[in-house]
Amino acid sequence: MTNQRIRTEFWGSAALVCTFFAVAFSSILTVTASSAPLSAAGLAALTAFSVEFARRRKLQSLRLRFANASGSAAWTISVNAVPVGSITERDYVALRIEALLDPRNYVGQFLELGRFLMRCLLVTVVGMPILAFWSFVLGSIIAPDSVIASLSGWRAMFSDPTPLLSGTPMLALAAKKILVEAGSFTMVAGGGMLFLAKRFPITNVFRHQVEGRLRRSTGTAARGDVQVVCATAGTHDAGTAMNPAV
Repeated sequence: MTNQRIRTEFWGSAALVCTFFAVAFSSILTVTASSAPLSAAGLAALTAFSVEFARRRKLQSLRLRFANASGSAAWTISVNAVPVGSITERDYVALRIEALLDPRNYVGQFLELGRFLMRCLLVTVVGMPILAFWSFVLGSIIAPDSVIASLSGWRAMFSDPTPLLSGTPMLALAAKKILVEAGSFTMVAGGGMLFLAKRFPITNVFRHQVEGRLRRSTGTAARGDVQVVCATAGTHDAGTAMNPAV
């Protein structure tokens, strides 16, 4: 087993905090249209340090469990409710600690988050024009006067493109408004995907690594729900359904 107090852990924590801060800061600035950069920086810093605090608490609890774990008690490994092997509690906790200390898992988890964000952006790119079109159609039926007034304003603006080409603040304000609307739509789309999905759409890379090692240790090629059950105490650590595409 690897050393549980490796020197590079500090730099891993620093990299994690900086990455979360950068992502949170840019996301908050996008949604708020850069209206309050100091508040955005404070909220991003709070988010980043909260994530690191939760990670350290989890790691601390696992190390305490590792120190108190029994090296002889066998835990049953089940895949899709079928027993396939056994592992000691100490070895199982060691696998979870190693997963938390592996920097590749953090990179992989950010890639999974990026993949989910790209799906949300794709929904935004496709959904916003469709929503705008049907809003225009319904607005033409319910309140045609207001729609005609809005179209008259756009027509007047594009009939004389000189103000647009001169770089007036109006164009910047319009771009910010569109960006804010797109950011809000992306957040709603992401929330809808998380709520309506039959299973969580973001793969837990840390759990995926632990479950993969458990399957390899038992020589099991089947993918599915992995559970580690203590035969004596009756307690268990249940995994989530594995992603067949991974």
